[in-house]
Amino acid sequence: MTPSHASPFPPPAMADGARRAAVALAPHWGALLSLALFLIAGLSILDDYGVTVDESWQRRIGAWNIRHILGEPGSLPSNHDNFYGVAFEAPLLLVEKALGVDHSRGVHLSRHLLTHLFFLFGGLFAYLLSLRLFGNRLIALFATALFLLHPRLYGHSFYNSKDIPFFAMFVITLYLTYVAFKKGGIPAFVLLGAAVGILVNLRVIGIIIPAGILAMQAIDLVRAEGWAERKRALASVGAFALASALTTYIALPYLWSDPFGHFIELWRTNSDHPANPYELFRGTLYQSRDFPREYLPVWLSITAPPFAALLGATGIAVILARGFGSIRQATRNGRTRFVLLLAGCVILPVLWVIVAGMNLYNGWRQMYFLWAPISLLAAYGMQWLAGAAGARFRAAALGAAGAGLSATLISMALIHPNEQVYFNFLVDRTTAEHLRTQYPMDYWGNSIRQTWEQLLDASPSETVSVNGMEYFYGTHMLRINRGALPEASRRMASTAVSEDALAFTHGYETHGAPVERAVHQVRLYNSAMASVYEKSDLSAIYDEAVSDSGRSLWRIVHGEDGSVNYALVRSGFHVYVGDGVLTYIREPCSTEVMPTRFTAQLIPKRVGDLPEMWRLQGWEYLNDLHFPGHGARIGGKCVASFPLSDYPLAGFRMNEYAPEVHDIWTAEFNRLPGAPDKGDDPVEDDRSPGSPFDLLWSDGALTYVKDPCVEADTEPRFYLHIAPERATDLPDDRRSSGFDNLDFDFSEHGVLQDGKCVASVELPDYPVLGISTGQFGGGWEGGNIWEAAFNGPRLDRIDRLERFQSTR
Repeated sequence: MTPSHASPFPPPAMADGARRAAVALAPHWGALLSLALFLIAGLSILDDYGVTVDESWQRRIGAWNIRHILGEPGSLPSNHDNFYGVAFEAPLLLVEKALGVDHSRGVHLSRHLLTHLFFLFGGLFAYLLSLRLFGNRLIALFATALFLLHPRLYGHSFYNSKDIPFFAMFVITLYLTYVAFKKGGIPAFVLLGAAVGILVNLRVIGIIIPAGILAMQAIDLVRAEGWAERKRALASVGAFALASALTTYIALPYLWSDPFGHFIELWRTNSDHPANPYELFRGTLYQSRDFPREYLPVWLSITAPPFAALLGATGIAVILARGFGSIRQATRNGRTRFVLLLAGCVILPVLWVIVAGMNLYNGWRQMYFLWAPISLLAAYGMQWLAGAAGARFRAAALGAAGAGLSATLISMALIHPNEQVYFNFLVDRTTAEHLRTQYPMDYWGNSIRQTWEQLLDASPSETVSVNGMEYFYGTHMLRINRGALPEASRRMASTAVSEDALAFTHGYETHGAPVERAVHQVRLYNSAMASVYEKSDLSAIYDEAVSDSGRSLWRIVHGEDGSVNYALVRSGFHVYVGDGVLTYIREPCSTEVMPTRFTAQLIPKRVGDLPEMWRLQGWEYLNDLHFPGHGARIGGKCVASFPLSDYPLAGFRMNEYAPEVHDIWTAEFNRLPGAPDKGDDPVEDDRSPGSPFDLLWSDGALTYVKDPCVEADTEPRFYLHIAPERATDLPDDRRSSGFDNLDFDFSEHGVLQDGKCVASVELPDYPVLGISTGQFGGGWEGGNIWEAAFNGPRLDRIDRLERFQSTR
């Protein structure tokens, strides 16, 4: 008899399935609980992080590619942004649209949530891979904790939608690699190929894994016995290669028009990225292409949790010893061979960066994927140590590992929400303002939101107006992070330009007042990451600048025919120099001038007066001086004031520019009040630390001569930096730096003959404002062997072929 109502119990098949799933998951309750706790923690702090530098740009890349996929002509950009894959950006945007998110705060939160979830998804695969490799749930749980608890990566896991997805996908691909070689079969290698295609789409350096996979497949092919086994091996190679190529092609629309040519272009561009920003490294300001070879190893060593880095090094040493001890056994043992692959995924990229000089910046974020194999190798090292310690000391070893994890977790909690600025004890973290003068701290601007929140908390009933001293890290990022605030806070935050507004500067780019004058700061490790100042009294500055009160001022006089004293300039601003202040005044002035930006390149009489970070260039470059942060409209006139360094100036160049408009006007000054006339002998101190080479400039070439000379004199690399009179004369990729980099090896341009060394380098054909040249040593400790800077009046003397032979 059929019952008249449905049974309250599930069908037996469903009950059996649920029971089997529960039984299968029961041994992994520790991993599931840990990931659940990580998820709860992530959700609770999701709204603590700001909107960082690249987020809006990454979102645009996803939108451009989606429009291209939908057939919109001309939607892809024409620059290197074509080379960023959209395997993660496009889904982020599609989910955003599906959820109906249409305001900046919602966009910010949804992107941060999805990026963090993918990070935790990578943690799940780290656990699964560790469990298969080590056969021990406790060691696998330890590897997962190491994977997720790198402070810098954890902070980035909320807002870095390019390096973190690649990091997570790297460990997912490693897991699928292990499974494919363990199980074999076409489906497993097809799935692995698809994963590799997505990995390479996210960052082309992911090609290191397919290179390892093909090497292992080649070994299997050689070891295969009989035609049937060889055929299976060949089929797996073909399936993997085809799936990889197709997925890479489909997921990167830029490849569609020219797959082979554009992929080669993609590789070259990502191997030597066109971006070349200035960045501090151990207290010296470099352009990213000029970093010393030790850049990556140093960053790895000072930002990794020390105990994890030590265990990772132990794991690498153990597996290399075992692999080289019995190469034949290592190639046959699946576990040993795979751990050797992990070691190769760490060692080979690091060697590539050191030897080939890959263009890195922002610390080592482009190499964050290294932490995936390092964390697994650290677990391998932990397992080896626990075994070597014996039963008596095994508990002590495991306890020390737990203490190391706890110390890392406490460090992260203490610096939250600035985990991305974590440094370990290998650097000085206590001396006031020391760390920010040695390394970039919050290079992606996460602390800008904290600036807003803390200022609003201090003035809960008043509107707070803040202007950026720089444009990008200042005004632009202030506006973006204002949009990420809750609505009530957003109404009280303003970026309106006024003399009463506060001025904001970020990081070490303090083109404003010294840090001790700040009225508010976001600090970490006793160093300022973001500072807020009261603006100078611009009305008083205006009155003093235009008066004849005895200050040493020099006003640029504009004639009716456009002529200007000592400069070629097209400017609506009068410029005054004096008492350590550079003042720009425009009268009358409308609000349209407010977004404008200025740069100033300061040329000292003596290069030795420059801050150390600028001596290599021979001049100090103040970039992106944003009008709102330094100025205001006062009674129908615009007044801006920029502080100058306190050394005597021989000259400077300046310009004004605006978004989408490069160089509204430029001005070059080779002579200032008190500077030597062009016929005067330059001051002896102006010759910089000495050079053993005579320098001659003639017929568009700079010639280096040393007599007598030995081969050792020419082994260190020569640097040659040229500052043009007009920034527009520079190639596009050099305009942001303000000079041409013509560094060379003596073997490229020189000859050693009859005891004399002669090298000649052709100079660009544009008018030159200054030259900085010298030699720097090789190796990790190499510095400047000699340097010389020529600017202002001194260039005329080189023109007349007079030799400069300076002494140490």
